[in-house]
Amino acid sequence: RHEELGKSEERYRALFDHSKVPMLLIDPAHGDIVHANDAAQHFYGYDGATLERMSIDQINCMDPEAMAQAMRDANFQHRHHFYFDHRLADGRVVPVEVHSGPIEIDGRTLLYSIIHDITERVQAQQKADAAHQLLQDLAGHVPGVIYQFVLAPDGRMYFPYASQGAEPLFEVTPAQAAEDANVVFGRMHPEDLERVMASVAVSAQQLSPWASEYRVLLPRQGERWRSAVASPQRMADGGTLWHGFASDITEHKLAEKVQSEFARDFGSFLDKTSDFVYFKNHEGRMRFCSQSLADVFGYANWRDLIGKRDRELFPPASMADFANEEAAVFAQGLPLLNHINTYQDAQGRPGYVQTSRWPLFNEDGEVESIFGIGRDVTEVRQAQARIQLAANVFTHAREGIVITDAQGSIVDVNDAFCRITGYDREEAVGANSRILNSGRQDREFYSAMWQAIVQTGHWSGEIWNRRKNGEVYAEILTISAVCDNEQQVKNYVGLFTDITPMKEHQQQLEHIA
Repeated sequence: RHEELGKSEERYRALFDHSKVPMLLIDPAHGDIVHANDAAQHFYGYDGATLERMSIDQINCMDPEAMAQAMRDANFQHRHHFYFDHRLADGRVVPVEVHSGPIEIDGRTLLYSIIHDITERVQAQQKADAAHQLLQDLAGHVPGVIYQFVLAPDGRMYFPYASQGAEPLFEVTPAQAAEDANVVFGRMHPEDLERVMASVAVSAQQLSPWASEYRVLLPRQGERWRSAVASPQRMADGGTLWHGFASDITEHKLAEKVQSEFARDFGSFLDKTSDFVYFKNHEGRMRFCSQSLADVFGYANWRDLIGKRDRELFPPASMADFANEEAAVFAQGLPLLNHINTYQDAQGRPGYVQTSRWPLFNEDGEVESIFGIGRDVTEVRQAQARIQLAANVFTHAREGIVITDAQGSIVDVNDAFCRITGYDREEAVGANSRILNSGRQDREFYSAMWQAIVQTGHWSGEIWNRRKNGEVYAEILTISAVCDNEQQVKNYVGLFTDITPMKEHQQQLEHIA
């Protein structure tokens, strides 16, 4: 038996010495290195004699007490596998994996240690850990959830990976999603779920990129909007794996809704307003305008004017005035208010427009566009012309004209009235028309006259009235009632001509006859 042990030790020494793996024999009592093979000498950078004068704590970076405990564990076979940092002759510290245990040699119990340099493994693990940490950091700070979603061949669905963003986004934990994807799909709005699931099926079948926007109903947050995109790949078992990202788009959807409602309301305003509303950029191109303005230019839809310049819309005669005025707004940066211009519509009919223009500035304080509001004042101008004509007729007519209110109080008189009656305008206005009564007509005459006015709205005939100086004169008088929209009498207008000379001449002829 002694011979067999000797041969066994020889085989061990041969294996030890010629191994390509660094190996040490250590005295567990004090940690002295008893023997080091060639691979160990090459690894540590010491020759054999030097190593055999060293103790393991000169190589191992662990504190002595912990090192002593590790040797006891190995000696008593409580533990065989260790990870240490070992210092080399050149001062470098490298991570090593050590397999150690007791061995009997020459009647002594020693510890054999097999050392593996795991620098590359540690570095690879560090890179993997760093990449994982980077992913976790990104996933933790990205406003959404990074995920992997699996649709298995048997129809089972789950999320093998979901970042912590799953909790605020869907109010489920990554662990819950990993078990069953239905905890996520169960949060979807019933009106959107069928559409989303159908799009997932198409993406799985065609391996096409998947994207969807949908609503979720969450226990704490209520109804919210989510957007998700993912890229699929086929798995070895025939299932489909998506790599994707989902985010909260509720605020975007609310803003989109507000913008859509504004666009709808603004478009409705442009369609229905009777004013000429427009907006031009710095090139003079139309950005938008009201339909009423488009009608003037003969366009069925105001959107057809977008991008057009004045020269494409205005006749040459009209364009000059508009172009010069808008050039002044651009140059001076000041609004131009209530300017009256002439124009021609698409049928060539002339008209008048009253327009105000305001400059709009960019961040540098430069005028970049013009906003304008105009109004067709053709009818107003025509009405003003009619009023002016009526005023001229009223003032310059040779017939006397008197206007009273419904109670007969004089509201206005013309110059001929003053010349015929002798009353100044200031004396007549405010007085009752009875100041002209001569007393020659009886009550029945006036009763018949007012009955005719009530029935027909007017009366004409001869009447004797009295001037301011008391002189009685004859006149041909026409009285007309002026009514409001509800056919209530508001005023009476009297138009009369002094026929006294004619009456006197007639009396002379009758006297001669």
